[in-house]
Amino acid sequence: MGYIDSVRKFGKREHSAMKMAIDAAMCDRSPACPARRVCPNDAVVPIVGGAYPGAAGYTIVEAFCTGCGACVRVCPGGAVGIQQ
Repeated sequence: MGYIDSVRKFGKREHSAMKMAIDAAMCDRSPACPARRVCPNDAVVPIVGGAYPGAAGYTIVEAFCTGCGACVRVCPGGAVGIQQ
């Protein structure tokens, strides 16, 4: 069940006060981005453009992000962090 389906079925998701962000300068733009793979809500998405998904980097969709921090823990380059 995706985000939209869960909103329809269960209502609005609970969100943490923490917001995540991706530092574009530190992102390695891997098509196999581990942060994207582990996000339980599919909040880490590739920026449109480039030769392959992720070639232009990634961003976090705040509406989908619950602040669980899974993406922060697995990003090998340390590009994902808590937004200040």
